[in-house]
Amino acid sequence: MKTTSEYDAEYFNISKRSNELIAIHPDKAELYNNYIHRQKTDYDRLKANVTCSTMVVKYN
Repeated sequence: MKTTSEYDAEYFNISKRSNELIAIHPDKAELYNNYIHRQKTDYDRLKANVTCSTMVVKYN
């Protein structure tokens, strides 16, 4: 399982690269900013709200 700092590092890299792409393609800034926002939401959920479970399904 990943630690909070690992998620933070991954998000930082995503954000950094997206901002680099915005500098190269300013016409796509909205697309990249939306992506950054969605990733932030996903990473926040992963850091706080993940519950693991195991299910066994019997097939006859």
